[in-house]
Amino acid sequence: MARSRRRFELAGSPQRFWQHEQIGTLIRLHWGDVGTDGQRLDRDFDSADAARGYLDAQVAAQLAKGYREVEITAPVEESVQRKQRFEWIDDDTRERQFRELSQHDSRVAVRGGVRKQGVDHLDPELADGRRWATIGEATRAYDEMVTSLGYSHPVVETTRDPSMSTYQPREHAALEAECRASRDVPGPWSVYADYLLSQGDIIGEIASLAAAGKHGAATRKIREHMGDLIGNEDVFPELVFRHGFVVGATFKLDYQRAVELDEITRQFMTGPLSRFVESLRFGLAGFESDNDWGPTLRTITESPRAPHIRDLRFDHYTRNDQEISWTAFGDFSFAWPRLPSLEYLHLRAGGGTLGELDLPMLKTFIRETGGLGQEELDAITRAKWPQLEHLELWFGSRSYGATATMTTIEEILETTPPRLRHLGIVNCELVDDVIPALAASDVLPRLHSLDLSKGVMHRRATEALVQNAARFRHLASIDLSENLLEDSHVEAIRGVLDNVIIGEQREYDPDDGDPDDDDELPRYVAVGE
Repeated sequence: MARSRRRFELAGSPQRFWQHEQIGTLIRLHWGDVGTDGQRLDRDFDSADAARGYLDAQVAAQLAKGYREVEITAPVEESVQRKQRFEWIDDDTRERQFRELSQHDSRVAVRGGVRKQGVDHLDPELADGRRWATIGEATRAYDEMVTSLGYSHPVVETTRDPSMSTYQPREHAALEAECRASRDVPGPWSVYADYLLSQGDIIGEIASLAAAGKHGAATRKIREHMGDLIGNEDVFPELVFRHGFVVGATFKLDYQRAVELDEITRQFMTGPLSRFVESLRFGLAGFESDNDWGPTLRTITESPRAPHIRDLRFDHYTRNDQEISWTAFGDFSFAWPRLPSLEYLHLRAGGGTLGELDLPMLKTFIRETGGLGQEELDAITRAKWPQLEHLELWFGSRSYGATATMTTIEEILETTPPRLRHLGIVNCELVDDVIPALAASDVLPRLHSLDLSKGVMHRRATEALVQNAARFRHLASIDLSENLLEDSHVEAIRGVLDNVIIGEQREYDPDDGDPDDDDELPRYVAVGE
């Protein structure tokens, strides 16, 4: 996996540093005063190119502040997160002894004691934790401890015993209600953080740190209490804060990590850290054609947070993880009555069941797929979403299950809600006929933007758009990227429309057909498999 690291420093008193590390799609930022631990932030992107683009912008911003790059002589270390538990029967006391070792990067922790009747009884003298100077030193120390315990003892999978937790979350229904009613006003949230602090609730300390912009310190504090706050110590979500409190989380499983997405979601959604969560994003629930987000969605709808969820995205994976056509999403039909506040829904997958889309507050619906089937098309046509403003449909290829006809698309155009301002007819094989249908529709004058990207636009589509240009001139933008337009087509379109986004166009093999005859030229949408 490609990785890189750069460091920048700013002269002054105190001297400041800013550095980054890229590991594939993961970006790790580290900044602060030279000689201190500073703050850290991890961000994961959909692609390495997106990660590099983000880094380029960040580097430019630091250079503009006067930072200068310095050479890094220390080797880049791999992140390490591991835990082992050892249990054995003491020869003298006949009691069951245990030791647990854990390493999180440069920190190694030890806990131990006696296990009686299924409960761990901790020995304070056996509890220890230390942060080493480097990950390598911590790794060697951890390995030495394992060796000292001896491999003759059985290694037991560790699960957190809730009965041993000393954490007692605090709640205040009236203050929580005031926060929910004042989403954009920091005052009530600050009052609630102060209340939690006064009650000794660690979330109060986390909220105070995050509200002060110290997201790295807040995240580290959460990591120290993962079992209590998240309910799972194997997967740490990417978190979004507002006024110091967590309001969003993204979960992406490791291919080699044997945990279930619905289970870690259940633990998180019933834990205290998710008290104000309203936005959730997910990577794959299964690999190699075994994906099913249905159980995860059911976990969400059965949680006490369900009435407050505004944003759901099932899209956090790339082709490097799995092809879209292999990724069934499951049965979602049960969910919509239990999500009354849902405003944003993004689903990137192959087939599945949407059911009756009765979503009174939904403003954005994005359906990415390589082949949109008839059952889903019927659900979309019948959908009840009076507040919908953004509708983006990827129709896909007949080779991968697409069934749409122009009759279907015309029915969708006729049933669009009155608030719709953006329409995406994306990845569509029928775009030659879609453009005249749009020009004749009642929905086009109401739109602010239009997306016709990733389709098969060539000569006939160009002619249709040029002939109907007057109907499209009011739009702020028309996205035509990733089609099959040639330079002559682009010139003709730009001659009558100045609101088009051409972007990069895909190429075809001229040996595969007559480029002057759209019926002979093999044309494929951008996303099928």
